[in-house]
Amino acid sequence: LQVSRNSYVIGFWFIFEACMAFLIIKIKQFTSKEKNLIILYLVAWLLIGLKVAFIDSYDNYLCFKFSHTHLLKNLDLYLMYPQEYHTEYNYSPFFSFFMGLFAYLPNWLGILCWNLFNTIPLLYAFHKMPLSAVQKNFLYLFCLIEFITAAENVQTNSTVAALMLLVFINQQKGNTNLSSFFFVFGCFFKIYVLTAGVFFLIYPKR
Repeated sequence: LQVSRNSYVIGFWFIFEACMAFLIIKIKQFTSKEKNLIILYLVAWLLIGLKVAFIDSYDNYLCFKFSHTHLLKNLDLYLMYPQEYHTEYNYSPFFSFFMGLFAYLPNWLGILCWNLFNTIPLLYAFHKMPLSAVQKNFLYLFCLIEFITAAENVQTNSTVAALMLLVFINQQKGNTNLSSFFFVFGCFFKIYVLTAGVFFLIYPKR
């Protein structure tokens, strides 16, 4: 009986390890193609957007949305408006103006479009990075959790990162006009992009 029980345990572990090995191989094959990783990001965008719009709260989005209304009404953007949202507005007037692209949409659609707006530039920047295929795929996977966190909070982290990368990419290629556009737009969008100004100092064509 003891021998039979040990045989079952050994057989179970053999099957378990074989399944895990098969799963690891499939994951490795899936993540070895950039196209699959882009699809993974887009699926995450859609599922997270629907979850936020219909299940979770989206106070950050309401803050961004109503900042546009406040700008048009010439109200102080940096006061609290607890009847509309419960977070602080920490962006520029340009950001409030830009949110007009989304402010007039129903909240669920606005959230989906806003998160898509924050997803596409990041994927484009990753695709344009001067890296090998293996390095680029690692970049997608390394940033996936942070992307999901930003999307769940309807935040701008992905766009800020994308703009900084696009400044670097275009400055490295000597395309100063385009890198300057991304830099200026990014600084108006969120001041953190100002740190990308270092790329204008370390490349000769500036």
